[in-house]
Amino acid sequence: MKTLTTALFLSVAIFLSTNLHSQVTIGSSEPPAAGAILDLKQVGTTTKGLGLPRVKLVKRFNSDISTTIDGVAAGAYPGDHTGLLVYHVSGEANERCAAIPSGLYVWDGSKWQPVGGEPLGPIESYTDQDGNEFYARQFGDAGTWMIQNLAAKHYARPDGTADTDNPLLVPDPSVSNDENIREPRYSYPNVDENGTIYPIQYDRAPSTWTIAQGLLYNWAAATNRRGGNTDGFDYLNESQGSTDEYNAANVQGICPKGWHLPTDREWNVLEKELTENATSYAEDVANSAWNTYWEQDAGNWRGQHGKVIKSPCIVKGSPNATPTGGKSLSLGQGGFEVLLVGIIDQDSPSEYGTNAFLSSASGDSAAGSCYREVTNNSWLSDGVARAGYYYRRALMSVRCKKD
Repeated sequence: MKTLTTALFLSVAIFLSTNLHSQVTIGSSEPPAAGAILDLKQVGTTTKGLGLPRVKLVKRFNSDISTTIDGVAAGAYPGDHTGLLVYHVSGEANERCAAIPSGLYVWDGSKWQPVGGEPLGPIESYTDQDGNEFYARQFGDAGTWMIQNLAAKHYARPDGTADTDNPLLVPDPSVSNDENIREPRYSYPNVDENGTIYPIQYDRAPSTWTIAQGLLYNWAAATNRRGGNTDGFDYLNESQGSTDEYNAANVQGICPKGWHLPTDREWNVLEKELTENATSYAEDVANSAWNTYWEQDAGNWRGQHGKVIKSPCIVKGSPNATPTGGKSLSLGQGGFEVLLVGIIDQDSPSEYGTNAFLSSASGDSAAGSCYREVTNNSWLSDGVARAGYYYRRALMSVRCKKD
């Protein structure tokens, strides 16, 4: 009896091992197609399909596939997973505004490629000093820019890691405006959640926050105390065409290693590219001529490239349901995709859902700096303001440019 049992066990084991390494049909007794290892079919046509595993992807790019899937520990999936197929569920009601839209994705060895959906644009993936992934792309002669807001809370050391010994502060209503100008300060946008949170904790991520919104920085934080700790009012006349404009070149500031805070001139070069080649970066926006007068036009709304810069997505929790007027391509397609996350001035969050303010390295008037502003205001929303009237104490979004 023992000999018979052993013989049966060995026969089954041999049968299974042989069949596990051969072609297989599931759903039918028909043999599989000659070129298929696994053939899912029934006789004739069927009314059923293949249900793929549902996952939530948190990154498109990484050398470690484990870190791209929500709930999976780093290093949990060693080896080559090229060809792995999953169905990603974004959880967003508006798929256009999802960082990664729902759909089929296949792993190509370094990134998730959509299958039959929106193709990836000419985007590149980078990591800042805090380990946050961000996307960037080349904008013609304007160079490579981040296409989402910076979210780092630390400066970068020379080796690119976070400088935890030199922390940024948060706004402090108890100190003078001058001190809030001099000291590097940051905050989350909409930190008061449209006036419902008090007292405000500027370093607390609100329920409306996503990584694409980034953080807001005053000029001292954005430039890494440019102007020193004593007055904060140096570095004037650095806008394009001004006497000292080139003093603002290559200021790394809060940007990652190998990146810098763009100057006023660099913003103009980017805006020219977005104007003259709008069809490459936006939907339903025609190319148009750049007016060189705009390069030194302070405080006014210029052109129609605001539509190219702005995302059509209304930020989560916005108290304003007015459409943004934006026509930018999505993040995955390589649009500039500016979100209207507002500003913080004199410790008060405002304009969340209606405006966005983007910092530069160029100092302007006393205690002011050059920046760009876009809005959903119906009679201004097509343009971009080149301005410098906000004090350096104001906290704005940062987009870095690659060196």
